[in-house]
Amino acid sequence: DWKTPNNYEGYGRPALRNVLNFAESPYTLWAVEGKLTAVNQMHTWKFPILGADYSSPLKVTMVYNDPPGTPGADNVLVNDLDLVVQLTTLVTRYDVNLGITTTKQTFVINYGNKPPPDENAFVTGVEEGDRSNTVEEVVIQKPTSPTNVTLIVFSKRMSGLRQHSPQPYSIVVTGQLIPFYNAWNSTRRRVLELTGPGPSNVEDKLGKDDGILTAFDYFDIFKQIRVDSRNLELRLGVSPQLAVEMIADADLDKSGYLDVDEFGLCVRTLRLGNRRPKAPLYTEGPLDPFFLGQTGVLG
Repeated sequence: DWKTPNNYEGYGRPALRNVLNFAESPYTLWAVEGKLTAVNQMHTWKFPILGADYSSPLKVTMVYNDPPGTPGADNVLVNDLDLVVQLTTLVTRYDVNLGITTTKQTFVINYGNKPPPDENAFVTGVEEGDRSNTVEEVVIQKPTSPTNVTLIVFSKRMSGLRQHSPQPYSIVVTGQLIPFYNAWNSTRRRVLELTGPGPSNVEDKLGKDDGILTAFDYFDIFKQIRVDSRNLELRLGVSPQLAVEMIADADLDKSGYLDVDEFGLCVRTLRLGNRRPKAPLYTEGPLDPFFLGQTGVLG
């Protein structure tokens, strides 16, 4: 089996086009660092994805540096952290008693460096994670519709020595994470035709250049120094629903319209390829077995 990771080449050589995020990259990249301070502590991040498949998988990697251990010890790792990726999916089951087929939404639990789970099987207990590696990875390649994903890092074992705590770690996620200004993607080309590519100087790109100001004035049909959903309907020919979604995506102060600063930030993001993902919902607390070992039906 030459799939990575394996005992011959580990994770293989890094392909930078699959690691670094460029304007033309077909995926979104998100990274975060954290620290766990005690055993049975859990950090979670929740975010939606547009989907996943074999050509554009969702890949989650956690890495950390473990403190030096004792030769011959039973436990290979001093501080043992685990990665879990939980997503919701639709599962179809045939009820032999009723003679009917039902489709329900269920949790699917993926442990780092472990084979994909059987979606049709209910998990009765907490699965055993990887007990020997400081690099754990989960790759979702099975075709998946838009869904919600929860990333979990928890401390299975922590050293009692003060110098071994807290334990830092890093997570990198690539895939079809929903980006900022996602509702603008269908009209991105038209908007950038109006604003132009912007200045070549990197520092100037942070300001409101002439292209942004000219386009803002173009969208501001009624000269109210604002751009609302009605403006977008008239100028871009989009549906009322999409226009409302576009405003909501860029309306940072929730005023119901865009001022020139919000419009400028949106344009600068679109110029860069619009691959910056929305910030996930972060929580932390004691280890909750519900996230780790139960495949529960939601409805």
